[in-house]
Formats: sequence, C-alpha cells, structure tokens
Amino acid sequence: NDPMIKDPIALTDIQSQWNGVRQLQQLIQTNTTFGFASGGITITNLSRLAHNLPLLHACAVLNDVLLQLRDESEFACQSVFLGALHKASKTALPWVNWALIENVIDSRNRLAHDALVVPINDCLRYVDAIEQELIAWKIIKESTDFMPGSK
Repeated sequence: NDPMIKDPIALTDIQSQWNGVRQLQQLIQTNTTFGFASGGITITNLSRLAHNLPLLHACAVLNDVLLQLRDESEFACQSVFLGALHKASKTALPWVNWALIENVIDSRNRLAHDALVVPINDCLRYVDAIEQELIAWKIIKESTDFMPGSK
C-alpha cells in the first residue's frame, strides 16, 4: 500500500517533523526523570508543562498532514485550521479513532488559547493517537513509541 500523501517531498518533510516530535518527547522524558531525582514541586510543574510541547508539535504535524491531503484533493475544506480540517475529513479519510482525535484537538485548543495544561498521561496518549493515524495512512512506517506502557 502506498502512503496517502502522494507528494514525496511533502511526505519526507512530514516524516522528519514526526521524528522531531518523538525526539523532543525523549529529550523531555530524559531530562525530567533526572529532575525528579532532585525532587521539588518546581520540577514537577515544569515537567507537566514540558510534556505539553510535543503535544503541540504533534498537532502541528497532523495539521500539516491534513492540509497536504486536502491539497491533494482527498477532501474539501476552505479552512487551514486543525479543527475544521478534522471535521471536513471525517468521512473522507480512514480515521482509526476520529473521536479521540477530536478530544486531542479540543485539549490542544484549550492549551493554546486558554493556557489549560494537559496532564502528562493525556499528552502521551494523544501523541500516540496521532501516531496511530499516521501509521494507518502509511505516512510513517511504524510506531516510534519510546516509553513502555505509554499506549
């Protein structure tokens, strides 16, 4: 099966962006684990905030994927915004879990617009959910999960 994204340059760029999401997650996990050894509430709060960064990055990658698929005529949508693209693609794309991705987008919007920090476990679960869509659409080849039990 071929990837849903036909443009090889766009596909390579998105794959590289996704690797960046997982590398950032790994960096945060490594550094906050070290920080927890030192203890302190400040480290805990910083860890919670830090884990939201890969979630924002993952949502940006999903937005880029949906824009590319729209531009390749997989579905129609006038908007460039993630929520609108997601809704417009509901029946056009083979979503693994459309409703969970809707929750991801809602959490992302609350974070980006209202500074409501997403709990760490949800961040991990949401990034994994986006990854499952990218795998199903053959945009990335396999799970890049780096943390046992995060799924």
